[in-house]
Amino acid sequence: MATFVIMTAKEERDHLYNVIATRFNNMEVAAAKIAAAAGMSPSRIRYVVEDLVVEGRIDRVPTRSINARYMRYKYVVREQATDADC
Repeated sequence: MATFVIMTAKEERDHLYNVIATRFNNMEVAAAKIAAAAGMSPSRIRYVVEDLVVEGRIDRVPTRSINARYMRYKYVVREQATDADC
């Protein structure tokens, strides 16, 4: 089976991180609502969120199952180390 790699830009990861941090931190929210607030496609933010999770910048926590194929999540921003912390 073919595997696809979807690349995301640092600028879009930073933008989405800021939107989640300022508006949706530790809240259960639909991806479509985050996408609307960020001015991005709901399909696109799913890839960007995945990259933010892999980078360790946010945690995506399952909160409830809507149906057999759809899960609702909350997004928790992790504390980021600054240059002063190093």
